Amino acid sequence: MNYVILLTKNAKRDIEKLDGVLQRRIAKKLIYLKKDLIRLSKALIDFEQGQYRFRVGDFSNTQN
Repeated sequence: MNYVILLTKNAKRDIEKLDGVLQRRIAKKLIYLKKDLIRLSKALIDFEQGQYRFRVGDFSNTQN
């Protein structure tokens, strides 16, 4: 089953600010997620901003 993924205005704006390599990684991940959204996502408790969350890349190596 293919799902429809909707992005908030803020999400779109944030993605547009990223460099091209990251934009392509995110786009590739979103296309992949459309095929099996539920199994590949983490459900959110507060549905104000959406129902699921996803990560692209390794955030454990983020430097401040």
